[in-house]
Amino acid sequence: MESWFTLPFRSVWESEFSGRQELFSSGQRWDDSGISQGLGFAFQSLFVLANRFAQNSKARELLLTMAVATDSEWDSAIQNNGPLEKLEQTDSMAGSSAPKSHWTNPGFFEVLDYLRAFRRADADVRQMLEDSRPMKVFPEAQQYVDLLKEAQQWRLNFGYTVSRGRFLKAARLAAETTNEDEKGYEAQRAAEEFIKELYPLMTDWGAPQAATA
Repeated sequence: MESWFTLPFRSVWESEFSGRQELFSSGQRWDDSGISQGLGFAFQSLFVLANRFAQNSKARELLLTMAVATDSEWDSAIQNNGPLEKLEQTDSMAGSSAPKSHWTNPGFFEVLDYLRAFRRADADVRQMLEDSRPMKVFPEAQQYVDLLKEAQQWRLNFGYTVSRGRFLKAARLAAETTNEDEKGYEAQRAAEEFIKELYPLMTDWGAPQAATA
């Protein structure tokens, strides 16, 4: 704590988790109860969603390997159908039989589910706030979403070419497994269609709007 975090952050942390007051009881007070309830709902829904994703072992195995592997380690993990050895002991299912599909598939689909769920939750929050106070801007809600994304940047940051390319590789492997009965051109076309549907979700997490960028 003393070496990684600044003094203001340490003060907030120690105050909130001292046990002497209700958690997160300090801070801004809202005159409008609608705003208070709306932002409370936004915080709860997005926090629960992100926290559950952070504890997902299948997603963590893929994202950790994507984040820490060198190029040679990543290529080896893909070709040899196994995550980094140092991650297998903690994040893989020890003693399980050899997977029929590629090791990236379970984690990829967990991440895909989160990308979809986050977009739906974000849209629901925005719509709820707009309905409660039409024409009212809620910078606090956007600020929370931005902070949530920043907290997860080591997991999901498709603004970086390496991370984006590795995730798209996992997507292609998943597409090949899903369409394993198709061959040649049909399999390639199915994979391209899958990527085309996936890519817009990646733009929520930093991927450029144009896939060719």
